[in-house]
Amino acid sequence: MSFLFDTIMVELTNHCNFRCPFCPSNDISRDKGYIEVKLADKILKEISEKKLAKYVQFGIMGEPFLHKELIEMLKIAEKYSLKIRLFTNGSLLSADIVKQLLNVSIHELFVSYRAIEETGFKLDSSYDFLKYREQLKNFLSAALISNKISKIYLKVFKKSLYANFVKTEQITDKLKGAEVEKFMEDFFDFLPKKISFDKNSLVVNHDMQVEKNIFVRFETIAAWNSFESIKKGVFYKGIVGACDGLDSHFGILWNGDLTTCCKDYDGKNRLGNIRENSIVDILNSSKTRKIKRSLKYCYLPTEYCRVCRGGDSIWRSLVHQLGSIIAYKVPFVRKRFLKM
Repeated sequence: MSFLFDTIMVELTNHCNFRCPFCPSNDISRDKGYIEVKLADKILKEISEKKLAKYVQFGIMGEPFLHKELIEMLKIAEKYSLKIRLFTNGSLLSADIVKQLLNVSIHELFVSYRAIEETGFKLDSSYDFLKYREQLKNFLSAALISNKISKIYLKVFKKSLYANFVKTEQITDKLKGAEVEKFMEDFFDFLPKKISFDKNSLVVNHDMQVEKNIFVRFETIAAWNSFESIKKGVFYKGIVGACDGLDSHFGILWNGDLTTCCKDYDGKNRLGNIRENSIVDILNSSKTRKIKRSLKYCYLPTEYCRVCRGGDSIWRSLVHQLGSIIAYKVPFVRKRFLKM
């Protein structure tokens, strides 16, 4: 079966109950809200009927479990035979929600277990860390018995050479990224077998399987530029760069705006609205085709794209621009070091 895209990202809400230091959620200037079930149904139906994507991801910004109709929308996706990727920070995985969750089919569930110990956790949230940690273990134990979630990934940050290049190693240190393998080995003490993780500072993202459907994804913290952050000092916008937006994926925000990629947290690259036009019509518009053509040839087509690939120093800007071209356009690098 042929699909136009690997993934279409559907934002259920841009509200969040965490304040993670690596996330630009505090810089969002667009309205906060929740997607309507009727609109979500329309989107999911077209994706299914037109075979637009292999996967549908619930989540761009915000915490999907804050949406009171999340389970209903998962059931709608199941009705349309769509493979769902669901992202969460894991804080709302109560016993009641887990029971409902394990009654619907989910292809992949990603839990951002970024702050692996209590000190770092306080940077992200006011939740009780030990309760959060125990709740997450209970969820994983229940998911091991159920076969409704094909794969569960715990996403954690690690030390890497890339972090040194883009100057995100300070956040990694605060979140104990240098010790993450040891913390994760201890985390899985509820399993009958002893878990061991190897360090890998070269690969940006890599997965390690723990159980039949449980994985740990070790990731480097990427620099995430915002318009608010560049007001604070000198900033060098990008001119060239590569991205897989409108190639492997695109995003639909909670209000129906269709945007280029997962990085467009504020909806600056708005291409149209699903309430007014179909997904296919927006993708076929001259505006979308022009932006897609520019990205194909590594020219940054919008103001937001230039900010995204820029940096607060010439060196950091060059790393983002040239590094993205190498990462996305050189097959060996993408396959060997990114493991996306």
